[in-house]
Amino acid sequence: MQISKGTWRILPAAVVSFLYRPPAESGEPVRLQPAVEPGTSAVVQFQMQVRGNIRTSPAGKEGTPALKMSGEAQIEYEQQYVSVPDSNGQIAELRYYRLAQLQTIVADRRTASTLRQPVRLVIARERAARPFLYSPHGPLMPQELELIQGPYDPVALRRLLPQEPKTVGARWQPQSDAVAAALAIDSIEKNNLYATLLDADEKTALVYLGGSVEGTAQGASTIVRIVGELTFDRRSSSIVAASIKQREEREIGVAAPGFEVDAQFELRRLQGAETAQLSKLGPEAVPLKLSPEAEKLLYVQPQGTWRISLPRTWRVPYADQDSVVLKLVDGDLLAQCNIVTGPAALPGNHMKPDEFKKYVLEALARHSPKLLAEGELTGSNGLWIYRLELASTASSVPVLWRYYLLADPKGRQLILVFGLDARVADRFGQRDLDLVNSIQFGPQRTAAKPQE
Repeated sequence: MQISKGTWRILPAAVVSFLYRPPAESGEPVRLQPAVEPGTSAVVQFQMQVRGNIRTSPAGKEGTPALKMSGEAQIEYEQQYVSVPDSNGQIAELRYYRLAQLQTIVADRRTASTLRQPVRLVIARERAARPFLYSPHGPLMPQELELIQGPYDPVALRRLLPQEPKTVGARWQPQSDAVAAALAIDSIEKNNLYATLLDADEKTALVYLGGSVEGTAQGASTIVRIVGELTFDRRSSSIVAASIKQREEREIGVAAPGFEVDAQFELRRLQGAETAQLSKLGPEAVPLKLSPEAEKLLYVQPQGTWRISLPRTWRVPYADQDSVVLKLVDGDLLAQCNIVTGPAALPGNHMKPDEFKKYVLEALARHSPKLLAEGELTGSNGLWIYRLELASTASSVPVLWRYYLLADPKGRQLILVFGLDARVADRFGQRDLDLVNSIQFGPQRTAAKPQE
């Protein structure tokens, strides 16, 4: 998929913003409010290119040096608006992703993400004035959601346009919540982004975007500078093109590294293009009701040994074949969970509770832990589960620890370690048990060496 690039993108965003001067207001008012009509279909193409540096240590302090990174995403999907039954007139988008891929290079390490075939049918709806994407055919994986639910999703982009008609040269400031949704960040503290109706004829209207915002994303402060153009088709009342360039400087967060990157985004909406896959599926037959399973994300251990169902507030900042780190970000960092592969046992056996307790007490010895509770649990996933709850202090902060040992009938074992500030225990509730009960072991592909 090749998308032409506007010549305006040759200039840095700050220079373009400085040189830009809005025209004087003139002409008849132009209605810029998008129309979302059930049955309307199109093909949407999206491309992103990003270059910059990733930081895992604060700038100016000794630590890991900044890592050069680059990435390119290409997305193409068939789209059709449909009415949601029993929703007071809510409209959803059916999307069939023909293409969805992201390639990144960080310090010469290449990674690639794509969308699995079974979940290429996606439903996009508004939730809390933001795009919410899910597949009716099963849960998305974290990297899949990151691939398809990024900045400048059309569901969010149209909210940057004004409710009332504007004359050429008119300027307005999109609401902060709409800007945050368009940028795919959590919140905005300073909104200096403005839009101007640059030009209009009987067919199209051209809208300029420029400025900066300061806000938060994944618990970290961020500054985003933006310059770009939206093309609005007056006949169909829809945004048919977007060309946006931005620079973002994000601090190191609780669940993600910091970065300074320049990114370019190109979007095209091809109205009247053939939507063969959606026609074949039959949009009227697609279940629009959001199931509890589809609302969550699916993490699968790289070799398929086990899987876990994650509410979307859990992030996955690190994972390898033997361990994974999860962080619960619910406004702020609420808890962390480390999952590690335990020693294999003989079929029908597992580590003894006393041995597990000894292992835990030794691991926390320097924190002088106090055992609060222990015992065997009856899980909903058919696994043997043993739980230890302990309290300690770290850097004058009261810490609550919850350790779990899980074993399946084949002797495969997992250890889960939850750590949280004891002062937020009520907010955290029993979210640890929700994760523990969602774990499932996969088929045993190779014989594990049992623990003697």
